[in-house]
Amino acid sequence: MAEISEGLANALRRGDAPLLLFYMEHPSAGIIRAHSRTGIIVINGESWYGFGLLGAISGATRSINMELNQVSFEVRGVPPTLTTMLSGKVRNQVAKVWRAAISLRGKVTVDDDPMIEALLDNQTLSVDPNSGTSTIKITGIQGFYTLDRAQDVAFSNEQQISEYPTDKGLNLVHTFEHRESNWRKEDPPGP
Repeated sequence: MAEISEGLANALRRGDAPLLLFYMEHPSAGIIRAHSRTGIIVINGESWYGFGLLGAISGATRSINMELNQVSFEVRGVPPTLTTMLSGKVRNQVAKVWRAAISLRGKVTVDDDPMIEALLDNQTLSVDPNSGTSTIKITGIQGFYTLDRAQDVAFSNEQQISEYPTDKGLNLVHTFEHRESNWRKEDPPGP
């Protein structure tokens, strides 16, 4: 897997500014689309709201290792009305972050795959008594949990050989299709 897509690499080489896009379906606030710069940008007809220096993502890694990594998303300076709307349980919601680039003319190039896809765990709120604004921090897990999700891909023997030439596992599957099995077809009688 390439670190970034060719389209995004070309945009960054042209001098487009780096950008991160955050997407989440919040249980009480609905769909949240945010980006790492300021202002509102429109991508494919959808508005993405900038959090600029008020937002942070930490603990994110991209790895092929089977491991759990904790990641946290933080937004500071949230006004009280928005704090009320964003409060609530986020457990088992999915948040995604994509790398992107934006040109001086506002054209956004988005990476093909999310950089982070995290299963959210908990959300904490803290309020600044002087300004009344709050900091919202959401933690989640990225990585190993994805093994529990349904897979959208199935390989034929030919595809398996073209992708993994030394793997011979699928070329034996057809031999089991009509073979008689010694496994029981029903549960044994109870006690």
